[in-house]
Amino acid sequence: MVGDPVLVGIDVGTTGVKGVAISASGEVVARVEIGYELSIPQPGWAEQDPEDWWRASELALASLGDQLGEQGGREAIAGIGLSGQMHGLVCLDAERRFLFPAILWNDQRTGEECAEIERRVGLERLIRLTGNRALPGFTAPKLLWLRRHEPDVYARIRHVLLPKDYVRLRLTGELAIDAADVAPGLDDQPFLDQVEVRLANLFFKFFEHGRLRVLRDGCLWSRRKNNTIRHL
Repeated sequence: MVGDPVLVGIDVGTTGVKGVAISASGEVVARVEIGYELSIPQPGWAEQDPEDWWRASELALASLGDQLGEQGGREAIAGIGLSGQMHGLVCLDAERRFLFPAILWNDQRTGEECAEIERRVGLERLIRLTGNRALPGFTAPKLLWLRRHEPDVYARIRHVLLPKDYVRLRLTGELAIDAADVAPGLDDQPFLDQVEVRLANLFFKFFEHGRLRVLRDGCLWSRRKNNTIRHL
């Protein structure tokens, strides 16, 4: 018999997935943590296999369901919220298969690419548009690194996601990303709306890759619903 509904949170972290189930009254009724490895193939690099996130998330959800046995197991789960490590680059092909190990937020290989972005865009203009300077952990320098060092991989990219969004894709089949993740530091909504098209045009001009599905038809994102950005 299904009891009161619970909400589940899944955090796709750098060292593992953490899961928690919370009752309608705010009580934590179940929790779990599933770890995975961090790959450092070269000094300053940090990568992970996106499938490790998915496998850990599956195990975490199964464990939470088992712990909720008296409340009705998985049937008691009314909704799942996702959070996770930011800036991890997950590149998918047209079949939504990942093409390369995810390059994480703490990866430092893109120093030259950061310098190139700031030189070509202009540091003041970049900060005015994005609220940040180019940093090695950000996504755009990693895409430039792939274009320079893995051109065959880069040519096949059709979708760009962050770690938790890959888990969302495996859970629901939906390509989506949170507004705050796309533009860290741009939390002023009118300003964010104002720079969308300019950022999209800048992206296309800079990366010369019109097939990327993260941006489409001259607009950076479709209209937001519940603070979620959907691919057009």
